[in-house]
Amino acid sequence: MSKYFCPFCDPKYQFPRKDNNGNVYCSLCGDYMFKEPTINFKKIIAFFLSLAFILPIILVFLFNSFNGLENKKNKNTKPAISTSMISVKSLI
Repeated sequence: MSKYFCPFCDPKYQFPRKDNNGNVYCSLCGDYMFKEPTINFKKIIAFFLSLAFILPIILVFLFNSFNGLENKKNKNTKPAISTSMISVKSLI
């Protein structure tokens, strides 16, 4: 159901009423009420702007959590001989 609003009255006290012709009018001031679209241009732009700010933060947390798992796997394995040890042995 579409939402109706009166541009002159406070939204708290707007009670839509229908007349015999099916027109919706405000019970306080008597002016006709307008249909408010459920999805308008401002809501779409606000959604994409919020997504542009929130999505990078979520991706950073996801990639950091995966990097943490790889580091834990590497710590549990036996370390290989480092190159510094090889170079020291070759000097002796």
